[in-house]
Amino acid sequence: MSNPATITNTLIELLKSKKNEETSTNWLVSNLPTLMSAVEQASKALNLSGADKKQIVISAISAYINLEEDEHDEAALYFTESVLPILIDTLVLVDTKQLRIKARKMCTKCTIL
Repeated sequence: MSNPATITNTLIELLKSKKNEETSTNWLVSNLPTLMSAVEQASKALNLSGADKKQIVISAISAYINLEEDEHDEAALYFTESVLPILIDTLVLVDTKQLRIKARKMCTKCTIL
């Protein structure tokens, strides 16, 4: 993979290969880590910034929606443009251990009334 456009096209093909009967936001979110991993691997040679990698993932998903779904599906495109950037940032924080999801035990004999 030599440039961001090639990476984007490869991601679109990856999404097509994983397509099932029910393509929805749930399906897109479940495949997001796979796309992010693919971009991470491909970007090593290009030395892309985190913002560039995020934009490639979002561009690929938007292009996939326009190709495979009802053209210009407004709800899916809104999700891609508004929710995915924050979700990607959160996944990166979890991956780099800057954000922990595991709840810490406050006390051993706590009861909820």
